[in-house]
Amino acid sequence: MFTSKQQKQQLLNKAQKIKPVVVISSKGLTENIYHEIDSALSAHELVKIRFNIEDRAEKTQVISAICKKMQAELILAIGHVASIYRKKS
Repeated sequence: MFTSKQQKQQLLNKAQKIKPVVVISSKGLTENIYHEIDSALSAHELVKIRFNIEDRAEKTQVISAICKKMQAELILAIGHVASIYRKKS
């Protein structure tokens, strides 16, 4: 875990106000999608992603893969939307 409970609560509050900047279709993850997510995280730290994937297990796997590859932390996943955070270096 990268963030404290207080930081996570602040990020949750902030995440409620932002719109998804990346949409992942049923085709899954591609290098272009990873590049978009990386660029968004570099610019904003906190990013909301929309998933057009119906299978819950597949969606969980995709979120896990994104967080691992992007060295990011999942802040919240509800329905078809997930918010992830990566501190600027």
